[in-house]
Amino acid sequence: MKNLLVLTLLSICLIQSHFPSMAQPGDLSEKIEAMRQRTDSVNKTMDSLNESINNMLEKQNEEMMEQQIEQNQRNLDQFMAEQRAREADKSKRLWIRGAILLVALISLIYSWRKKKNAEKQAD
Repeated sequence: MKNLLVLTLLSICLIQSHFPSMAQPGDLSEKIEAMRQRTDSVNKTMDSLNESINNMLEKQNEEMMEQQIEQNQRNLDQFMAEQRAREADKSKRLWIRGAILLVALISLIYSWRKKKNAEKQAD
């Protein structure tokens, strides 16, 4: 039994010397603290990265909004120009119709008077 205990202790020492990762309790707390610091550093880096990404996305959104506003303004200007052109065409057609109506009215009156004068001369 004594030999078994000595053999077990020797094998534990041998295993511990071959695997340095099996650290003592003090080493473990130091490693945990180092890992905690690295984690904090990574978290700060991620926060910084997220902030810069958010800033970039905000700039992109602002640029896209400005482009969209400019496009809407151009579309509105084009629509208003087309509307003015339609109104001008409509006004022009109205004047032409009025002129045709006036010519028809004048020719009607002329022919009516001519007919009336012809009837007077026939009497």
